[in-house]
Amino acid sequence: MTTASGSRRRHVGGQQSAMILGTLALTAIAVHLAARSAWVSEIVLAIVGLGMTAAVLTGIYRYQPEKPAFWWCVLICGAAYSTGAAIRMNPVSRADPSILLLSDLISLVGAVIAVTALAACWLRQPASRIDFDLLLDTVLIALGGLLASWTTLISPALRAGQGGAVENAIAVAFPIIDAGLLALLMHSIFVSTRNDAALRLVQLAVACVLIGDMGYALDAAGRTDLSSAALLVPHLVGGACIGAAALMPSMVHLNTLRPTHRERSRQRATAVAVVLLVATLVPVIGAGLEFVDRVVMSVLLGALLVGVLIRSERAIKRSSMSERNAQFQADHDKLTGLMNRQALIERFSTEARRDWAGNSVALLFVDLNGFKLVNDTLGHAAGDELIANSAQRIREVVGPDALAARYGGDEFVVAVPTGRRGAGMVADRIVHALTAPFQLHSGPARISASIGIAHTEHELTDATLDQLIRDADSAMYLAKARAVGGYAFYEAVQALDHVIAPTFWDTQPKAVRR
Repeated sequence: MTTASGSRRRHVGGQQSAMILGTLALTAIAVHLAARSAWVSEIVLAIVGLGMTAAVLTGIYRYQPEKPAFWWCVLICGAAYSTGAAIRMNPVSRADPSILLLSDLISLVGAVIAVTALAACWLRQPASRIDFDLLLDTVLIALGGLLASWTTLISPALRAGQGGAVENAIAVAFPIIDAGLLALLMHSIFVSTRNDAALRLVQLAVACVLIGDMGYALDAAGRTDLSSAALLVPHLVGGACIGAAALMPSMVHLNTLRPTHRERSRQRATAVAVVLLVATLVPVIGAGLEFVDRVVMSVLLGALLVGVLIRSERAIKRSSMSERNAQFQADHDKLTGLMNRQALIERFSTEARRDWAGNSVALLFVDLNGFKLVNDTLGHAAGDELIANSAQRIREVVGPDALAARYGGDEFVVAVPTGRRGAGMVADRIVHALTAPFQLHSGPARISASIGIAHTEHELTDATLDQLIRDADSAMYLAKARAVGGYAFYEAVQALDHVIAPTFWDTQPKAVRR
């Protein structure tokens, strides 16, 4: 078992190892830029590549990640990148187009492995909670990046290229892969809730690779005149970042699922997609486009438009659903799902007065007998479960036409559009439903219900509900005094010579009887 002090020592050790690796890599890169020699550049590339490999192997051995497949893919990808770059820098290889083509193919294999590994790591979601909106954001960013790549990189490279079909295919493949890398990078930034050093270093490495690939693509398109030494620097920095990430203890978390900031992801993804779209259209304005360019851009713009429309429609539905959920939570008791006291007053004053006009209306005040005993003996969790199950039975008995609300701790109010006889039948069904044993997680429980009934045949007003609740509450005390379980009408209270019911009216709901 790893102790807290052991974990801290590993963390400090990982930081120190990463700093040492970073210092050596920066020194080697500085020598690479100062020497301006192909042979020195190859040596530096070998040093950085071997250092990254050693760091990844050390991290796998030291921290034992449960799923090290990502890091093995990183090793393969790094080896492919380093081999391809070394071949391109070699003076002998530059004179042979077939060898240069081989180096591009090797680098392309490394890029495909990188995209596959990152996609498997950052896009993986449980089947039970796949976030379609986040995936749609990622696709939109990829389409925007691909559109930008076509206008600035792919089309110019195809026009300037003198190679055959394979060379042109490679010139097209790299920007497409980079568009995927950009989408994955932005996706990981949006969804990540952790601030792990390893994750941030991997993200920085991906950004460096994108910058380096863009430099090579611009150079191939004839839009820049950077030296081969300068073009190699971002890839060297990216390799150093990967090695440093592998030495951090948090490298084991890269393959684990993380919670997502959904709102932040949607907002930022939209902003990035719009920026990419605008940045793509700027160089097109006033430019002479060929037929192929127009076709490709029309398809990509159409796909972006469809994606944005789908996303907007889902955002509208999601906003409407959120409003409904917020209103439901404000109007309903969290434990039982029944209306709360305020919602009952509002519904009775609006919908009930409209829909029940001209009908008799009865109000049942339900109090649970024995709830306090269950709550004290089996615990508060059992008490909450009993309240929720009782509410469910009441809901099933009264049906959808009634207004049912949780009025207090173990008290419920039910309003139904019926007369005296119908109210007695509803009360009888509630009494029998609540008398049946409850099978709680903590054990079986038995309770009963005392119900007071008040009814009116007059026109409903704002004061009607208050009066019905007062009268039904008084009748409930009479039912409780008569027997354990049963119901009584308010007329019985009025007929008594002495007062059994309370002589005051408390406008606040009763405290939870626990």
